[in-house]
Order: sequence, then structure tokens, then C-alpha cells
Amino acid sequence: PMTSRVVTLWYRSPELLLGATDYDVGVDLWSAGCILAELLAGRPIMPGRTEVEQLHKIFKLCGSPSEEYWKKA
Repeated sequence: PMTSRVVTLWYRSPELLLGATDYDVGVDLWSAGCILAELLAGRPIMPGRTEVEQLHKIFKLCGSPSEEYWKKA
């Protein structure tokens, strides 16, 4: 297993914030998307101070996972 403590907090993917240790290039694509959005907006789009706050910002911007998703997890 790999560590979930990778990537600068503002660009960390939801799965990493939830503690995933088995991840792939998708976490890098998430980070790249955050950086592109930041370049377009001219400011950080989700500047969280903690992992919990970061997840909240992601869910607020992108929507929360459905109850069905959580049941599968």
C-alpha cells in the first residue's frame, strides 16, 4: 500500500482525503484539473486549511456523493 499523505492539500483528490492507499494516475489528473481551474480563475478554487475542510469545499463545489455510493464503499 502507498501513503495517502501526498499532494499539496488544495490539490488533493477526494480519495486521498478519505485515506485511500491504493490509487492511480487519477489523483494526478484531479490535481492538474485544480491547477487549471486556478489558472483560469486567477485564485485558488478550494483553499482548505484542514483535510476535513478540504473535503467540505470539494463537496460544496462538485456535489456530495450519493447515499448509494456510500453504501457501496
